[in-house]
Amino acid sequence: LLEFYLVVQQHHCQMKEFLIVLVMSLVMGTVYFMPFHISLLGPFLSIMNYVEQ
Repeated sequence: LLEFYLVVQQHHCQMKEFLIVLVMSLVMGTVYFMPFHISLLGPFLSIMNYVEQ
């Protein structure tokens, strides 16, 4: 049971590191692609405003 617990703890640490890396890469990707997102959102928001009127 103790060995299992240690394995889970080790796995949990790896998961935490993985999540941190994942979040970091997502943030970097978001910052990097922000102009791209804005250029996509512009027309979309215009259409949404047009539909609402």
